[in-house]
Amino acid sequence: MNNAKKENIKINCFVSDSAGEYAAARIMRVKYPNKIFLPCMAHQMNLITNVKQENLFGVIFIISNGETLIWDASDISDERSRTEDVINHITNIMNNAKKENIKINCFVSDSAGEYAAARIMRVKYPNKIFLPCMAHQMNLIVGEIFKESNIYQQISTNTIKIVSYFHSSSYFTSLLRNKQKTLYGKIIALATPGETRWNSYYFCFHNILKTKAALKMLATKFAPEQLAEPSLS
Repeated sequence: MNNAKKENIKINCFVSDSAGEYAAARIMRVKYPNKIFLPCMAHQMNLITNVKQENLFGVIFIISNGETLIWDASDISDERSRTEDVINHITNIMNNAKKENIKINCFVSDSAGEYAAARIMRVKYPNKIFLPCMAHQMNLIVGEIFKESNIYQQISTNTIKIVSYFHSSSYFTSLLRNKQKTLYGKIIALATPGETRWNSYYFCFHNILKTKAALKMLATKFAPEQLAEPSLS
């Protein structure tokens, strides 16, 4: 806030993820009553899971005090994710909210092509703000960085192979956890990255680096041919 003020930049809204420390930090609205502090909608949406592996169109309302309300979740598995379908869904949201006397000031969606195209709805709703999701933007930026260099691509591929290997072998996973507890006094989980799981690539690489010493000890102890057979675990 202070640095932005020095540069004569006006901040109207601050959006953070929903980790506990960030949620607690939203008490800053007391210090900055003219600013809006909100949790990231994409992070909130990530909390909705579907054991049927259905493709869901989820809707969450974030009200003025920062509270998050789950409004609706529709199965759109049989849709092609076309722009016109997204426009219809957004229109229904607007109409249903109006029936309930709910005023929507801003609509935030991910950055998939059809959702970006659907933001032409600002013409139909000139009093609404249509924004791309910051978390999705950051996830796409990280992905693009790893496409810019063959070295980065190889590192990414090798890292995911390491994670996949341990996930396929309960035996070596157990050995790794024992080494971690000996070296660090805790278990460091190896995270599998996903395209729509925000920050998952970061945590995948970060956790590999955090447990590098334990991984090196296992690699030194076991011959390559032993490590190449996870099916024997």
